[in-house]
Amino acid sequence: MLMFYHRLALKLQRFRWLILVVTLGGTLGFLSLLVFAPAELAQKWQLTSIVIAIIGLLAYLMSLLFIQPIAQVGPEHSFIYRVKIRFQQTFSYLLAMLLSMIVLAVLFLSLRALTGIIAILFFN
Repeated sequence: MLMFYHRLALKLQRFRWLILVVTLGGTLGFLSLLVFAPAELAQKWQLTSIVIAIIGLLAYLMSLLFIQPIAQVGPEHSFIYRVKIRFQQTFSYLLAMLLSMIVLAVLFLSLRALTGIIAILFFN
């Protein structure tokens, strides 16, 4: 699992500025809907803009947290070093599990936003 997130972070590393622009666009879109848009329009598009911002933040967070290569421990290393690396790997694994759960929750929200967009476009 950590190797998957490491490879994903390596691929996302090239697109960090684009991810930041998308995140900023989603955040500014949400704020403009919140402040300037009429209530009916804001209710239709707020979930979509906040989901875009959250997806961008999660992608940026993944590209920052998992870019470091995973350290390998062998019998030639000292006991303290092996314990330290095991704690780091355990913390990284728990962080990866937490991010996976957050990604699943955001995917659920994005499906709700997508059904709202389809309903607005085709059944209105």
